[in-house]
Amino acid sequence: GIAIPSVNDIINFMETDNFIAVFGEVKFIQKQDGKGIYVFKIGEKLCILRAFGAGMQVRGVNVLHQRPQLAICDDIEEEVSQELFIKLKRWFYGPFKKCLNKMHHKIIHIGNLTSNQSLIAEHCQSDFWHSRVYGCLLANGLPLWPDAWPIDKLIRDFNEYLKVGLADVWFAEMMNMPSAGGR
Repeated sequence: GIAIPSVNDIINFMETDNFIAVFGEVKFIQKQDGKGIYVFKIGEKLCILRAFGAGMQVRGVNVLHQRPQLAICDDIEEEVSQELFIKLKRWFYGPFKKCLNKMHHKIIHIGNLTSNQSLIAEHCQSDFWHSRVYGCLLANGLPLWPDAWPIDKLIRDFNEYLKVGLADVWFAEMMNMPSAGGR
């Protein structure tokens, strides 16, 4: 899975000069790169960072007698069958949500809205979630990320998908606007 390399990337970012200039030096208490487990302090705040993939065993998770207070779920789902969607949903609302700190926790769910049948789609529509949906183009027609995706590059990219009959895939991946499929 990609959970451990992703957590290792976060740790590498936390060791950059820019991060240290803004937040201060990270003092590591425990570093297990191969397992994606880190215990560290930023100032006086004790932080525990641990990698888990979607569907992994999380029941009873604690480090130093602490349950997780922050969970970042990044691209936890692929296009799946109804059966696998229900299995992921049951894991998310069952052992995953219940493994978090009962008094204080936050879940950040990041991903592309590629299907209307997905957890992220349900969370975007839920009164229990505070959601923001971003597309590569802002309402004023300017690109969200002009350094990576200037308008001319977006147009070329869209035209390629349009030409092969996959405009719906482009809108889902780039605008977070899933549709029925086809041109």
